[in-house]
Amino acid sequence: MEISTELAAKQAELAALDGIIAGLPEGDLKKEHEKRRRRTEYSISLLTDRKTNYGAVALLEKEYDLERVLRELEETAAFITELQNRRPGEL
Repeated sequence: MEISTELAAKQAELAALDGIIAGLPEGDLKKEHEKRRRRTEYSISLLTDRKTNYGAVALLEKEYDLERVLRELEETAAFITELQNRRPGEL
């Protein structure tokens, strides 16, 4: 499952838990749902961090790939120029 999808599901779960907790009387069931809410909040926090870190890593990888391709294009252009500057008998 993609991080964004999982994050949206956890946020929906949190909203549902808030509604349930608000309607429960004090007691063990309410405490159990409050614990589940805290776990869900923690999961949301971890997913948000993962999404942020993944975005940064993906951006760095794309920049790296772009620089590599640009360097390869420059080297190819230099090679073509060198071939064109040679006399036909030297090939």
